[in-house]
Order: sequence, then C-alpha cells, then structure tokens
Amino acid sequence: MSDQADQKQTGQRAHTHERIDHDFTYPLFDYTTPIKYQPCIKVSLFFRKRPDVSYEHFYRHWATVHADLTAASNEFRARNILRYTQHHCKPEEREQVKKLGVEVLDYDACTTMWVREWDDMIGFHASADFQRMVQDCGHFLDLSPGGLRAMAGHDVIVVGAGIPGVDETDGLPSDQTGQGWKS
Repeated sequence: MSDQADQKQTGQRAHTHERIDHDFTYPLFDYTTPIKYQPCIKVSLFFRKRPDVSYEHFYRHWATVHADLTAASNEFRARNILRYTQHHCKPEEREQVKKLGVEVLDYDACTTMWVREWDDMIGFHASADFQRMVQDCGHFLDLSPGGLRAMAGHDVIVVGAGIPGVDETDGLPSDQTGQGWKS
C-alpha cells in the first residue's frame, strides 16, 4: 500500500497539499499565487462573563474601565501592541448565529491584540501592568478553568483592504466579488 493510500485509510491528513481540479474565478487565489499572510500576529482570547454579573455590566465594564486600563498601560505602548479590539457577542447575536445552523462557541466575548513579534506579546503578558489588568478581570470575567481560551496566527485578507501602517496587503475588493462560479 502506498503512503498516500495508507494515510487516507487511517484518516491521517497528508503532509503536503493535494491540488484539486478547479477553474479559478480570481487569479489572486490560484495555486501559483503565494498566500499573502499579513505581517502581524493576531492573538485572540475567548472568554465568558462571570455567572453572577449581568451582560450589561460585563460589556460596559469591559468597554470602559478595562479598555482604559489596557490603553493607559505603559507596557501596551512599550511592547508595540498595534491593535486591540473587543468583540462583544450579546445573547441576541448568539441566537442569530444559531439560526445559521452553526454551533455557537460557548464564549461571550473575544479580545484581539496585534503585534509584530512574539516577544512583544510575551513581554506584555509578563508585565506588572498586565497583572493589574488581570486583577480587574475579576470584576467581570469567569476566571474558572475553561473560562478563557486563546488562538493566534496570521490573517490572510481574502476580501477587503489591509490596514495602512499595520497590515497593508489588500484582498479582493468587495465590489469585485460575486462574479459567479466557473463551471
């Protein structure tokens, strides 16, 4: 049995990409075009609100007090954090996602920070300023096991513009989408 057949039989993924026969609509995405990874590392933290606080308190505290503590941190600037966003996923929005037939993540929010180097994020998390922010988290976040998860990586902008001075490689302009599939 060949290695490829063995991998398929055992359910393991191949170690290389296997191209499929596809007639690309957009040359930006064809197999010969290099993947355009954005230069910033995005670290996203998913978390839940404390069970004993209201959604109103959770989102308001996070968008005011916690945002102020974060942006005012000397280490935030010293570690060159380029972007900090808060993704508020309110209960009514979770219900809308369910209507799409997709399982909703069991988190109430996601915060994302962008850096160019891992050392900046590691240094920021090791700082006294960050520890002060962690103390504030006790006012609104569920800090129990499983209450916080993370992922990190690089964006590939498929549709839309990059951010000048941060992630400048554009994807496909949105007004050029919807040209129909090639048969």
